[in-house]
Amino acid sequence: MDRNRPIAIIGMAGRFPDAPNIASLHQNLLAAKCSIREISADRIQQTTLSAEQDYYRAGFVEGIDRFDHELFHLSLGEAQCMDPHQRQLLEVVYELMENAGYSPQQMAESDTSVFVADKNLYYYRHAEEYNTLLVNGNSSECLAAYLSRQFNLQGSTAVIDTSCSSSLVALHHACNELLLGDAERAIVCGASYDLFPFREGDIDLKVESPDGRSIPFSDRSNGMVYGEAAVAVLLKPLEQALADGDHIQATILSTAVNNNAFRSASLNAPDSVAQAQVLQKAWRKAGIEPSDLAFVEAHGSGTRLGDNIEVGGLNLAFAATAPERSACPISTIKANIGHTRCVAGLAGLVKVALALKHEVIYPAHYTGVSSPLIDFDRAAVYVNQAAIDWPGGGERPRVAGLSSFGFSGTNCHVVLAEAPLPTAHANVPNSAARYCIPLTAHHAAGLLANAQALLDYLPQLTEADLPSLSKVLGSGRDQHAYRRTLLVSELEDLRRQLSRLVRELTEQAPVPTPDTQVIGVFSDDASLVLGDLEKWGQRFPVFQSCFARGEALRRELGQSPTAAYCNLMFLWGRA
Repeated sequence: MDRNRPIAIIGMAGRFPDAPNIASLHQNLLAAKCSIREISADRIQQTTLSAEQDYYRAGFVEGIDRFDHELFHLSLGEAQCMDPHQRQLLEVVYELMENAGYSPQQMAESDTSVFVADKNLYYYRHAEEYNTLLVNGNSSECLAAYLSRQFNLQGSTAVIDTSCSSSLVALHHACNELLLGDAERAIVCGASYDLFPFREGDIDLKVESPDGRSIPFSDRSNGMVYGEAAVAVLLKPLEQALADGDHIQATILSTAVNNNAFRSASLNAPDSVAQAQVLQKAWRKAGIEPSDLAFVEAHGSGTRLGDNIEVGGLNLAFAATAPERSACPISTIKANIGHTRCVAGLAGLVKVALALKHEVIYPAHYTGVSSPLIDFDRAAVYVNQAAIDWPGGGERPRVAGLSSFGFSGTNCHVVLAEAPLPTAHANVPNSAARYCIPLTAHHAAGLLANAQALLDYLPQLTEADLPSLSKVLGSGRDQHAYRRTLLVSELEDLRRQLSRLVRELTEQAPVPTPDTQVIGVFSDDASLVLGDLEKWGQRFPVFQSCFARGEALRRELGQSPTAAYCNLMFLWGRA
């Protein structure tokens, strides 16, 4: 990637353990919080698992069973047959577009590419009987296709699988597509959830932590601990992003990919020489020296061998060009949320972008002492255990590295830099101006939630943010059936009106549901036998009550059931 043609990250969205959004993740990283724990009773119930099973510790995400299918104009039946990975990606990509200030309607029919990290889908195992909708809903090759179709994105669509490095390799291909001019924008995303997190017998390849307590680079490192996440980023060439007035969260200076090939002991073993080479390749493409790096987000698998080899690779990479440099801080988000497998690279990317945005190098979640296999006293890197101020805006942009190494032997490294300073004329508030602040949702509860969310977010804004807030909420959001628009001149005015609106919506009586009745008709040309109806009645008491009413009506009309089929009409009213 040419130094003069960096790629801008103009949107980010994600869901992580103990962090339903990017802002929550930032707070957790600042606190060096570890979200690896036992599975909750709520998660077991939500995902219809047995309370009697033995489950491993992990970074679990709550609420993966929930999905607003009406927002995406999907039938309930189709949504129920979709793997939660597909559902969560739809919602996270929707949030991504809003984070970037583009509504889904604005994105529709655009030349936007979609790259998704591959994930094996097993949701169909919950099905009690075959349904043709399960095919698309549980096919990993449809992970990207569902997004392109749902949002009507007409660029290339691909699923990338290199095991743990999948999402960062997907980012590499997306950046190359943008540089070649084959797309205007690119979405890179992935999700990783474990629908059956059972602790079962011997552990394959002995890479998982037996006690579920792994601290990378520490003497307590004894294997991987898994985590869950759904992450998405929106990319655009920096030059175009500046011209379009996009909110740039960070820039990608370069990406590089290589493979261990014959250098590693086996197909799945890591190799320090190959890792050093991919780091140096990325640094050359970015036009930086190792001394320019203020931080490296490490792969940090948590295995003693893997961590030792990674530090060895970092030592080789730094020593080749800057043997006298001072040690560079490293850490890994895997210590906070677990190893999110196919999406691990994107989770690290979000962490680095947040660090650049908030001008801080996050403290590592790190306990114990250094691994006995790693000599940090002589290393080119060290694990930073305290937050480090990282002010931006200087003559030289702040730069960080990000590594992701795959179980397949495919390695990736990315160089990121801080976003360019905004132009001098940007966001200059007009004291005499009044700004429209529209709120919209497709149901009343959503309107209240959006109003409360904006009210909670106001302390993070300044008066200079009002013009952008008005623009984003006015043109960067789809408009739904429930709407309110506030006309304000300053933040305090907005706070008062939002507080009043929240009280008003909270006190509003819920709209009564009409007491409608659904009429179900079963005709003799349908392959529905009375025995099936009786089985439904045994399983669902409400259906049994309706079925009994229908039987009474059938007798009243003088109809006789046949041996296999019947003409049956029943009234299904509300209890």
